[in-house]
Amino acid sequence: MPQFLLEILDNKKESIDAITVKFLKPQIDYKPGQYLLYSLPVEDPKGNSRPFSLASSPTEDFLMLTTKLSGSVFKNKLASLNKGDTINARGPFGRFVLQDSKKHLMIAGGIGITPFRSMIKYAIENKIKQSITLFYSNKVPEEIAFRNELDKWQQRNENFKLIHTITRPEESKEQWSGRVGRIDSELIKEHLDIDTIIYVCGPPGMVDAMLELLKEIGVPDERVRAERFAGY
Repeated sequence: MPQFLLEILDNKKESIDAITVKFLKPQIDYKPGQYLLYSLPVEDPKGNSRPFSLASSPTEDFLMLTTKLSGSVFKNKLASLNKGDTINARGPFGRFVLQDSKKHLMIAGGIGITPFRSMIKYAIENKIKQSITLFYSNKVPEEIAFRNELDKWQQRNENFKLIHTITRPEESKEQWSGRVGRIDSELIKEHLDIDTIIYVCGPPGMVDAMLELLKEIGVPDERVRAERFAGY
């Protein structure tokens, strides 16, 4: 895979525990949902490279990653970079990409929203008439990434439906009036059709639980795509 140098355009806080880094877009072709492998000159016990999904759509004139801060040497260095700084990258990689289907159900846990942001933006800008429903689960509303953007997309696009669910509203400083609790079989079945493609992305425990749930309600494996974000 080609290697290239990315120049930072912006580095900002995305949510209470995540940052978004935007880069000048090089000559690169990628599919919505794919990722790059980024390298920094750091001495990190887990190595000096990390894979991050491209949260940007191929239709946008920049590249973008959004990641949860973990306190690691690598992520602390990433968070400290400023406009004009550079980072080595290579790719794109990955088969967790937008499929050709009439209906899509996307299930995101925490920062697992990033490939879905790419897919949804791509579908909207290309005026794809496929139906997309997004379940987005977070512990508290302060953790919701791309919050205003996702809300606006739903208001302006009849083919996109967004359902937030918060699992620990009592830990939030914000008063939450939306759905609470984990994503369950009843919610999934309400938005399931015979030709729906289901995507699941988030921390390994959440992804495994969702895959087990989908199996229990009889969703065939060939209609499910999953991506585990290890090293959370």
